[in-house]
Amino acid sequence: MKSYGSEPDGAILTFQNTRDGLRYVKTDGIGYTTRYSYRLHRALTDLPSDTGGEISLEQDPFGHTTQVDYGPYNQPSRIRGKSRS
Repeated sequence: MKSYGSEPDGAILTFQNTRDGLRYVKTDGIGYTTRYSYRLHRALTDLPSDTGGEISLEQDPFGHTTQVDYGPYNQPSRIRGKSRS
């Protein structure tokens, strides 16, 4: 499902959401795409979340990733940041 939004400067954003309604793709006005995973195995897909809706991986337009692990109370327990995938 696609939806649209805008930045404060008026730039248009396009979003694609999972079946759960979670954003898994964000594309800005010049085509830069950020992808999100809500899966334990960190696959960039539109499959339903198996993490309770928590982001497990974010990939920026340049291919850098941030991985997030969660503790027993859904708080971030480890964040591994911005490495090129």
